[in-house]
Amino acid sequence: MSEVTVEDVLVKLESLFIGDEAVCTTQLASELQLEHQKVVGLMKSIQAAGDYVSVADRVKVDVMLKPEGEGIAKNGSHEFVFWANVPEEGITQADAMKSIPNAKLGMGKALAAKWISKNKEDGKIYKAVQVNQSQYSQV
Repeated sequence: MSEVTVEDVLVKLESLFIGDEAVCTTQLASELQLEHQKVVGLMKSIQAAGDYVSVADRVKVDVMLKPEGEGIAKNGSHEFVFWANVPEEGITQADAMKSIPNAKLGMGKALAAKWISKNKEDGKIYKAVQVNQSQYSQV
């Protein structure tokens, strides 16, 4: 809608009401294809004009993962990814840094958690813990 009037908003509000259920301005903005702030301004105008609507302020918080969080949710923590990519025969630190995503952070945390260990004799990194896959169900 290019130019939305107060009347347009009232008509749309009437169509959205189900019983005494409230209508959220974000839903109204979506229905009217307007920016949320524009709808809030229109609602304040309607409220100021008389006893047409009852308005209550609410705070809505949307939480979204950033790309790094999405990666962790999908693949596991940095230390898990590092641990999971250490082969049974071990890996040199230089090779790990080249081939494992976020290796520097993952290696530090995996070492601190004692999931991996560095062998001083051959200079390789090895898994220090093993996981019994049968203990875990597939999600």
